[in-house]
Amino acid sequence: MNARSSDETGLRLAFAVAAKAHAHGNHPFGCVLVDATGKVLLEAENGYMPDRDMTAHAERLLATAASRKYRPSELAACTMFTSAEPCAMCAGAAYWAGIGRVVYGLSEARLKTITGSHKENPTLELPCRRVFSAGQRKVEVVGPLLEDEAAEQHKGVWDYAMAGHDQDHDHGHHHDHDHSELSETELRVRALETVLTEKGYVDPAALDLLIETYEKKVGPRNGARVVAKAWSDPAYRARLLADATPAIAELGFAGRQGEHIVALENTPARHNMVVCTLCSCYPWPVLGLPPVWYKSAPYRSRAVSDPRGVLVDLGVTLAKDVEIRVWDSTAEIRYLVIPMRPKGSAGWSEDKLADLVTRDSMIGTGMPKEPA
Repeated sequence: MNARSSDETGLRLAFAVAAKAHAHGNHPFGCVLVDATGKVLLEAENGYMPDRDMTAHAERLLATAASRKYRPSELAACTMFTSAEPCAMCAGAAYWAGIGRVVYGLSEARLKTITGSHKENPTLELPCRRVFSAGQRKVEVVGPLLEDEAAEQHKGVWDYAMAGHDQDHDHGHHHDHDHSELSETELRVRALETVLTEKGYVDPAALDLLIETYEKKVGPRNGARVVAKAWSDPAYRARLLADATPAIAELGFAGRQGEHIVALENTPARHNMVVCTLCSCYPWPVLGLPPVWYKSAPYRSRAVSDPRGVLVDLGVTLAKDVEIRVWDSTAEIRYLVIPMRPKGSAGWSEDKLADLVTRDSMIGTGMPKEPA
């Protein structure tokens, strides 16, 4: 295996760790430390959440762990593979730890074009080569490499660029993160997918279409049927609000992440909104896969501190006298919002009503469509 091929392999391991970080609700950055034989010694994900630690960059965390575990003479022969170029802080940490080589995917300059002025990632556009060049020992740098592939991991992540989400909250409940962690097998699948895509055996557009189908069509369509039946059948609505899980199962929708669902009915006086502040708990049987923004740290933090502002950002303006109730999903409970039935839909069939129900209206971050 030549040096470039070896570097690409190492980078894809870092990309898999970045994907793991994102699955955990953090920013999609990750890195691995590899010795001269190709053995992975350490890995680190971005650790912004749950403490909103702005210094918990993956490279800084890895450099600290490496410095505690290995001598500088050992680290001099090691390579840090990182999904994005180390910032000045992280480059400094790698330098002081004694790491001899850095290979990165996405450059700081390109990252800045993606994140813009996002308050959680005010990109410090200073090339790591300049930081290392100011030191008294040499650090070899390779990058950007596989930059388009690295940039793909940030697609849609920074779109929800909200401000004012720095308040602390005591949520007081337990979350089981097993459902959002990537297992070793899943990490290997992701790495295999990138290799197959690069060799032309897999069409990324086809994969994106498949994911979009489950995220926006199949799953939400199930929830839309539940809502439509609740709108048109008072007896079913009563059963749904009393005990949603068996009522939803009447329509054939059940399974993992849907073991205990609670239905929340919007009224003229109250608007319900759902979030998972620590991970991405979501009612898969009725809503499918959670959207990227639902898992993002900005939404998860500010939905609790400023729900009205979040709704405005998402195009929903409510009267000041409408109470906004935020429900924090847990490992034990998932929520489904039953939006108010749009005016002008009287007498419609359930199928026709279901066409008015949007995914976001069942999360509480949007409204149903208006009858044409």
